[in-house]
Amino acid sequence: MPDAAFLTTAYLRSWTNWLPWIDAVRSPACWSDPMVARAIPDLSLGRLERLHAAAPKLFDRLDRLPQALSHLDAWRTNLIGSRAPNGAERTIAIEWSSVGRAPLGQEIAILVGGSHIWLDADPELLSTMSARVFAGYVDGLRDAGWRGDERAVRCAYAASAALYMAPPLPLWLRTQRRPRAARMGRAKVRSSRGRDRPWLALLLEHVLALSDEAYALDAK
Repeated sequence: MPDAAFLTTAYLRSWTNWLPWIDAVRSPACWSDPMVARAIPDLSLGRLERLHAAAPKLFDRLDRLPQALSHLDAWRTNLIGSRAPNGAERTIAIEWSSVGRAPLGQEIAILVGGSHIWLDADPELLSTMSARVFAGYVDGLRDAGWRGDERAVRCAYAASAALYMAPPLPLWLRTQRRPRAARMGRAKVRSSRGRDRPWLALLLEHVLALSDEAYALDAK
């Protein structure tokens, strides 16, 4: 691992603690939109409170997992498809201000989570994207010579994705009360009122499933 002074060492911890998101979650305004109330089970509040309470323990576990130099802001907007002079396809990563140390798996948690929480990917494909990106990442680690325990990478991915995606969700839930903001959100993710599950419900469901997975892996 490089040891330059400018490298970040607690990016996700700072991000998750930046917003008072549990206060927003507990606010009635978070759940007051009728479509949100219909689509999201009542148990979601308690499960989000559990994630917030478990965050310090999860961060301690993440600090103990195998570490790597990571971009930490490599979601879709910061990844540009390009073609090399020889015709080969390549991806160019921009916006390196958050580069630093992170556990194996956190990089792709921000790739998948950022692409969805900032409305740059189809929420109905979230589970598919999550599975494909994780599988490709592990294949890349193996190709590079890594022979560690895949469960450690999965733990870091599940915990990091849940902790990255959870804080902005209450803000999005509150915007659903404002018609213009709700229309913009639906248009951005190509969603519509005709679909069975609003995009925010799909994101929240995925976050809570990942948090449950992180608890189980952390206990092993």
